[in-house]
Amino acid sequence: MKKKISRILGVVLTLVLLSSLAIVSTPVSAGTQAWSTFATPSGTGLVLDAGNTWTGPFAIDKDGTAIYAASDVGGAGVGAASLVKSTDGGRTWTALSLAPAFGGWSPTITDIVCSSIDANIVYVTDGFDIYKTTDGGTTWAPLSNLFTSVPAAAGMITSLDVGYLGTAPYIFAATSTFGGGGGGAYVCEEAVWGMPWSDLLINTDRPVSWGAGTAEVNEIVVDPVNFATTQMVMAVATDMSAGPTTYITTKYGGAQWDTIVNDVSLNIATLTSPLLTASLWLPDDFSSSLTSGLMQAFVGV
Repeated sequence: MKKKISRILGVVLTLVLLSSLAIVSTPVSAGTQAWSTFATPSGTGLVLDAGNTWTGPFAIDKDGTAIYAASDVGGAGVGAASLVKSTDGGRTWTALSLAPAFGGWSPTITDIVCSSIDANIVYVTDGFDIYKTTDGGTTWAPLSNLFTSVPAAAGMITSLDVGYLGTAPYIFAATSTFGGGGGGAYVCEEAVWGMPWSDLLINTDRPVSWGAGTAEVNEIVVDPVNFATTQMVMAVATDMSAGPTTYITTKYGGAQWDTIVNDVSLNIATLTSPLLTASLWLPDDFSSSLTSGLMQAFVGV
């Protein structure tokens, strides 16, 4: 489950609240937003280090005791990804030693997600491989490679999340080719031998197919409260054959996308196409039931 502080990777930010996923989304007025600038951490734990820049996402563990972030610790600029960790609320940071070192499709860390059942378990992706730690970042091991397991998968991994059925983890990944229509949504049964990946067919497993090779997926999240029962997955996905049009689209267990809860268009046609990034956050009191009044989602694009 994603428990994020923020994940702003693009140059344009629009905030949207989708209430009960049944209304037309409207951007929040820029005048109501307040932003602050924070210095980037260094490898020595100093906060005020002007030579470094944030290069990627942030994530916080289930207990709220550790924050993980992608940062250019060496000051080498965009593409020099390092993973840093803070255990004092962001006052000081230390660089983690990643083994094996990142260096797949892109050296930039594209997403970090912390386990919802164990504060020491964290997943990180560089867009091509996915790595897991079970000891709070001291050691890392790769998962099976999505692109090897599903040869049709293309582009880069833009987003991760993890849901649990009991103690068995299911890793969800979104991919995008940023305009080519080759993106998708996938799931890995980590506890199964070989860690097989499956295509969730976000573009075709729906009442009205978008057609093959038409999807880009920038974000994927699971039900943060009751995944074991609902098996709900929500994504920010673009149908490249229709406009293009970007949707919040939802899937429950074995049901098709856009069935139990219908897709909601983000109405962002005025933004530069293709969509480069999106961030989707579900509150701690989220409910996947439309009748509860608590099915709300916050989206940044």
